[in-house]
Amino acid sequence: MGMGMGMGMGRKGLQLSMVMMISVLTLFHGAGAGAPKLDPAIQKICDATPNPKVCGRSISYAGMGNQMTPDVSAVLELQVNAGMNATRRAIYKAKEALHEDAYISKDGSSYYADSIQVCLDSYDSATDSWNSALVSLKAKRGFDVANDLTSVSSMVMSCEDALTGGDPTVVNDSPLARIDRLILKMTSNALKLREMVFPSIS
Repeated sequence: MGMGMGMGMGRKGLQLSMVMMISVLTLFHGAGAGAPKLDPAIQKICDATPNPKVCGRSISYAGMGNQMTPDVSAVLELQVNAGMNATRRAIYKAKEALHEDAYISKDGSSYYADSIQVCLDSYDSATDSWNSALVSLKAKRGFDVANDLTSVSSMVMSCEDALTGGDPTVVNDSPLARIDRLILKMTSNALKLREMVFPSIS
């Protein structure tokens, strides 16, 4: 019986891992034929953000779809949660890259290793800011939400600067470049949604 339960738990764990992997792939590779259909009211809210597709995909990424109240505050909460998930994914990828010789020994130096360590520290701070934004949102402190979200962007840009030397003309060929852009888009969306939730202090 113990073995049967173990196998059952193993299958459940595998199924959960597959669901998470599909969610991540959906978010990174864009909306295809299988993209989730959002509630029209939620879609209207997402359409008001700078990156509507990322908004819609990240709601799916947060595991919600249309099973929620089509309210701007609720959508903002989902964007923050999705951003937090993406940031945690970035931390995982950075740790992974830190152990790849191709990045540590590039050009015979530890430049990439040092840069990715900056990213790890930055993403830790970004995760704290996402958490703080969520707390501020629930406490209806709109000004603090804006500050927290802006801090997320600053942290991600710190990672970018570490890998490009702060030169915007330098191509960022780090393994984190794509997820950096994604997190910045999520943050931009969340800031716009925050303006919609707290218009009087925008």
